This record gives sequence, C-alpha cells and structure tokens, in this order.
Amino acid sequence: MGRIRGSGCAKIMGVRASSTALCFLFVIVPSWAAETNDPIAITLCELAKAPSHFDGRLIRVRATVQIGPEAGTLVDTNCSQDPSVWFEVASSHPTLPPATEYALLGSLADLQHLDKLNWVPIEVRPVVTFQADSNYKKLRRYLNQAYRMRDGVVCMGCPLYSVTATFVGRFDYADKRLKAVRDKETGRMTIGGGAFGHLGGWDSQIVVGSVFEVVATKIDPATYEPQK
Repeated sequence: MGRIRGSGCAKIMGVRASSTALCFLFVIVPSWAAETNDPIAITLCELAKAPSHFDGRLIRVRATVQIGPEAGTLVDTNCSQDPSVWFEVASSHPTLPPATEYALLGSLADLQHLDKLNWVPIEVRPVVTFQADSNYKKLRRYLNQAYRMRDGVVCMGCPLYSVTATFVGRFDYADKRLKAVRDKETGRMTIGGGAFGHLGGWDSQIVVGSVFEVVATKIDPATYEPQK
C-alpha cells in the first residue's frame, strides 16, 4: 500500500538506549478482546469517539484509502472531525519481540528503580490472518496508479483514483503514555510513547486481514493542474 511501514522501538537496559522512541511495540488489550472472532461493524467516526473501547477488537469498517509520501491511512469524510487511522497490512506487520508485562513511566528516570514500578501483565491480542485475494489485488491495482501530467510526467504523490473499500482487521489504540515493556524471563526491555506509523504520527491503526467491496473513482485532473 505505497509506503506502509511497521513500528519499531529503541532498545535500552544495556543494549542501546534512546529517549526518542516514538513507536509502541506492545498495546495492552482488555481480556474480553480475544473472546470473540466476529468483527464488529463500525465506522471510523464511531471509532474516533471511543477508540480505547475498541482497542484489540476485530472490526469491519468502510473507509477511503489515503496514500501520501510517508503514510498509508484510512479516512472518512463523513465525520464531523477528521479521523485518520494508520493502515497496516497484516502480512507486513513485524513479529514483535516477546514481552510479558508493562509499566507506566513518569519519566525515563523511573527506569533507575524498576522494582518500584507497577508492572501489569500483557495479554495476547488477536492474530490477523492476511488474505491476498482478488479484492486485495484490485485495491492494490488502483492505488498503484498515479496521475500523469499533460507534459507526460508522472506526478509523485498524485493518485489517479480515490479508492474506498470495506476492511476487516484488528483495531489498535495507543494512549501515548510513556511505557516500559519487558520480557520478565530475560529482562529484555523496550520503551515507547504509544504511537503508530511513520515517526509515530498516529495513535491508532487497523491491521488489515481482508478487503471487500472495492470501489475506485477517478480523481478530477483539476485537482493536480489547472485546466485550459
């Protein structure tokens, strides 16, 4: 999907420390999130109103794909606000290092007193299986087409089509609070500020497993260059 990227996080505690980690490797999921495999039919507008309530849930949402130089997001122009959710294809989602617990941090100085932190167990969230079927290939085909200017030059970052589809996947929400995450057995630890996507610019993402009902509308050329 254009430049779709996974998230990462700086390593600390004797490996390589960094206080600029913006990506959140582990998002905490309520215990009820893994109890059902039935996706919830919802809109991006509803997700934007109560994102923490749907964290870790499998959802079904209709949205428009917005591809930029460093972003692949889902948007819905029908919302009163402008919800934008990072779009992550399940097959490209990185395998996360093992971890068993997390603790909220007031600052990085808290890492000097690990025994005083309130460590909370991390529950496994639903795994999304990717389906590279004809619907997904159709989506890719439209998204990979760029507008060609009158002089024949392909306009970078100028999609030829506006593409809307129904997406099924897991919704992840990060509240951007600084957290320490560790594997209790090995002691390996990471830190994160709770964000997704390029430079940690989004507080939510949808890890997409399947795509349905793809509709492409050709974008008016006047969007990219004046008409004579």
